[in-house]
Formats: sequence, C-alpha cells, structure tokens
Amino acid sequence: MSVNITTKIKVEGLRLRGFHGVMEQEARVGNVFVYDVTLKVDWLDAAIIDDVERTINYAEVIEIIRKVNDKPVRLIETVAYGIYRALAEAYPSAIRAGSIKVTKPKPPVGGVELAGSAVTLDW
Repeated sequence: MSVNITTKIKVEGLRLRGFHGVMEQEARVGNVFVYDVTLKVDWLDAAIIDDVERTINYAEVIEIIRKVNDKPVRLIETVAYGIYRALAEAYPSAIRAGSIKVTKPKPPVGGVELAGSAVTLDW
C-alpha cells in the first residue's frame, strides 16, 4: 500500500512587538505583529522514531522569527522576506515549501475601520 503523506510544521498566531512601518510614529511607538508560518518538511521519520533531531524544532523557528522581528524595517514585506531568508539559511535542504504571513493588526490608517493589513510570502 502506497500512501502519499504531506507533513507540515506550523507556528500560528505568534504575537511580537516590533517597530516596522513607514510612518515615524510606527518606528517610535511600535506595534504588535502577528506571524503565521507553515513549513512543508519531511518529519515522518522523526515521528516514527520520536527524535526531535530529525525534524525542524518549532522553538527554533520562533527564535528565527523573533530575531528578524527585532530589526526595524519600513515594510512588512521586508520582514516576511527576512524570515524566509533566515529559514532557508538555517534549513537549506529540510524545507520543501512554505508560507509566511505577517499581519499588522492595527495599522495607522486614519478614517477607516480596518481589522489589519497583511502580506503572505509563499514558496
């Protein structure tokens, strides 16, 4: 019997304070950013033998996101790309595909009611 199994690691709803934005207020006061990352990896071996060394440790993924978030930039697109580059460097052959979503829940846009703005980088 042949079974096609897709395995993914997800970090969902990671909320971190950052100082990203075009407006001066954003760089000074900061904002909360929400990160959702999905990584397509082959962790089935790790599950079978119960070995964290054979998978991507999501705590390490969180630390990578935190380090990128800690460097202020103007665009959330730049933040998403920075996370992608850091993950690709940390796990050059382990990640088959992925998705990174960066949400700014309260963007400083006057005169409108807005739940948030977001960018998603898929590869």
